[in-house]
Amino acid sequence: MGKIESTSTNVTHWDERDYHQGNGIIGIGQLVGERFQTVISKSDISRYHALIIKITKAFKVELNKYNNPIAPNFKSDVGKLTDQEIAVILSGREAGNTGPAPKGWLEAKALAELYPSKPSTFEFWFDVDKMKNSGLNVGDEVQFTTQGDSLFIQSLKNPNNMFAGMKGGELMGQISKLTDQHSKDEPEETTNDDEWD
Repeated sequence: MGKIESTSTNVTHWDERDYHQGNGIIGIGQLVGERFQTVISKSDISRYHALIIKITKAFKVELNKYNNPIAPNFKSDVGKLTDQEIAVILSGREAGNTGPAPKGWLEAKALAELYPSKPSTFEFWFDVDKMKNSGLNVGDEVQFTTQGDSLFIQSLKNPNNMFAGMKGGELMGQISKLTDQHSKDEPEETTNDDEWD
């Protein structure tokens, strides 16, 4: 494994939560690159694993009446976001900015590797520790959900591995749920008491 490039940005004020408004984006694609990104402000230093994803399909997150996300149909193109729509969302909807990130966040070298220079290719920032535990590598297919309408990733997993990234109680809960479902789907065994007489 080669050395991962690292870049940093200096800002006067930084609070990632300022960028979490909106429902967010859910998408699938291929992880095609990575680097480390550090944001340095007067009061804090924040580190991210910057992931470059070539998006296959992405949709706006829709919520049900209980404010829970509704899983999109990745087999359909209905509601699929265009590259331009994704760029506007990731830009923080800054006036005059057509993305793929808020102005000043990415260096020219990083921007050259993203949309519009490379179609459907966007950068997302993910928690460094969560990335370490994800088991994902460049070349893997990924499914991601952003923190609101931002380039910050809330969840990231391999869509072909339902247990990827799960630990402890979350993993046991998913296994229990699948076991319960499997039990409900199987016909109940009946015994013939005459068989033992």
